[in-house]
Amino acid sequence: MFLLALTSLFPFICRSIDSAAFYNTVFSGYNNAVRPVENASTTVVVQTQLHNLTILNYDPHGSMLTLSVNLELSWTDELLKWTPSEENGFASTIVVPITSIWRPNIVFYTGSTENMTETSLVRVNSDGSIEYSYIRLLSNHCPMDMHNFPFDTQICYINITTWSYTNSEVFMQPVQSIDEANGTNSTNGELVVTAVYGFTDPKNWDLKYVLYLRRRPTYYISVVMIPTFIAATMCLLGLFIPRVNTGTRFTKMNLSLSVLFFMYQILGTVANDLTKTGYLPNLASFIFTELMVCSVATVVSVLILVAHYYYTVKSQKQPPSWLQLVSCIKRSKIHSTSSTKKSSVEENWATSLVQDSDRSTEGLYKEVAEKSTDHIVTCSTDKDRIRKWTIAFDQIDLIFVLLFQIVNIIIFIVFVV
Repeated sequence: MFLLALTSLFPFICRSIDSAAFYNTVFSGYNNAVRPVENASTTVVVQTQLHNLTILNYDPHGSMLTLSVNLELSWTDELLKWTPSEENGFASTIVVPITSIWRPNIVFYTGSTENMTETSLVRVNSDGSIEYSYIRLLSNHCPMDMHNFPFDTQICYINITTWSYTNSEVFMQPVQSIDEANGTNSTNGELVVTAVYGFTDPKNWDLKYVLYLRRRPTYYISVVMIPTFIAATMCLLGLFIPRVNTGTRFTKMNLSLSVLFFMYQILGTVANDLTKTGYLPNLASFIFTELMVCSVATVVSVLILVAHYYYTVKSQKQPPSWLQLVSCIKRSKIHSTSSTKKSSVEENWATSLVQDSDRSTEGLYKEVAEKSTDHIVTCSTDKDRIRKWTIAFDQIDLIFVLLFQIVNIIIFIVFVV
């Protein structure tokens, strides 16, 4: 039984011995600390490719872009070559620990990196070609131009080099120059990688990757810009509502101040999330412009309030003819009939009083009748004057609300579209 079991295990033992012998033969005299070239003047060409870029976060205050990248490296090790043969058990490919072979020490000098997953084994082909890939968490310095925020496109650079070797010893070469984002690159919901362009810098022969980023503005349009536009619209409508010029405008002023405070809050929230720069981003400019429109509208509304109070309380002037024409004010018949009304009232009242009085009191009754009729006519004239001014200021309110609303719509179209 023992001999039978030993006989069944013999092929595996021989295969293990052959694999060990093959490994010892290939790695005989191999030193993983030495560049894998037969001639010292030969340059090791390391082909590099970035895959599956995933944007995790962007810190606008520190201008740091955090993303995970799948880095693929391939090169030829001239000291690890053999002729595959089935007779002696030399396979065309072997899998060895990555620590047992030479590999380029890659450095991202535009940011700091952290290995998320690193392959412990690597496949070596009989012609010496080696392919090695691993995923790194990269925090890359990426200053952004925020002029057109949130409708901006950005360019971010990733610089890769070998720390211990010169360019004549190890040359970094991109596998392909342009890698269009066709679903292999992920986003954090706001920034999207649209393209990746790799090239070798002719100045220092370092490898550079250019990331083209595009921001999705849907969140900022829905949460910031549209509410700001609606708030500005409500502010303008509240300030210039016609037919409420009688009395005070405290309600209008309260509405305006509440809307202005709301817009200041939005502007402060946006300012806290953006980089402190020497210019205003597009979003902040939009909020600030809407804020100025509401502020100017508030000042105009106050001036209309003061003018309305002056012409209806302090002054006895009638609206000018051009203003009555523009305001479509119907001409009152009070002025044309005031003298007739006054004379008829005086005559009727005086006649009735004279019939019951003697001639000595006739003059007194006529004087009282004249003053009474004058007061009646004056009250009617004042009411007509106030009515005309009220209609005129209603039309002025309507003109200003249309004017400011057109400006408000134009501002929204210019900044959003």
